[in-house]
Amino acid sequence: MLLTSQLIAQINTTNQSLYWLKYDVKTSVGQNSKFSISAEDRRYFKNNRQHMWLFDMNYSANFKESWNLGGGLLKWSILMPSDPESSYEVTQHEWRPYIFAEHRSTLFDKLKFNKRILIEERIRQNTGTDLVTNGPVIETGYYNYQRIRFRGKLIYKLTKEARVPVFVSVMDEYMIHFGSDNLAGLFDQNRLSVSFQFGILENIDLTLGYLNWFQKSSGNNNYFLRNIAMCYITQMF
Repeated sequence: MLLTSQLIAQINTTNQSLYWLKYDVKTSVGQNSKFSISAEDRRYFKNNRQHMWLFDMNYSANFKESWNLGGGLLKWSILMPSDPESSYEVTQHEWRPYIFAEHRSTLFDKLKFNKRILIEERIRQNTGTDLVTNGPVIETGYYNYQRIRFRGKLIYKLTKEARVPVFVSVMDEYMIHFGSDNLAGLFDQNRLSVSFQFGILENIDLTLGYLNWFQKSSGNNNYFLRNIAMCYITQMF
């Protein structure tokens, strides 16, 4: 118990509150595959400062009913530093090709359990520190590394025969990264979320939820602890 308390005391956490807005368009390609394009804006509640912007395209196909395999390309941007009160605004860009495999299983009647592993290559712009202002700057060139994401998701259908179907889901995603001297360690981040999905129209879903994001920062014992409100719209064609 004393050892645990000492370890917690050694961790420096920065608490932040954000909201994520996402619009996702999906369309069927044949009988067993689909194509998806999405755009996502991530902002701090404080000062409404943008944190990240994501644009994603991916293709996936079903195999043997319960398996889903796919890949895609994500364009990711972050406003540096990660501080809603900072006077500096420097945008770092990243390209992120990835592949994934997902398995879906039914535990009983209305409860499903989805497992996913995603492997991505992160190609990021080099950054440095301005010697005069001590603020972040973008430098010439890129560096790259790899990240593996493990996700488990429980999905329960709250409604049986209702005009507006409602699902509740609980998700846990753990990420590790490797392949670059720029990384502080193997652990990258962990995300826990609870969300509700509403079928507001025949081809449009609205998802509202909360996500707790625990992420490694610079230094050995520095972490971000973020509380995030999520609002996602998914449209199917």
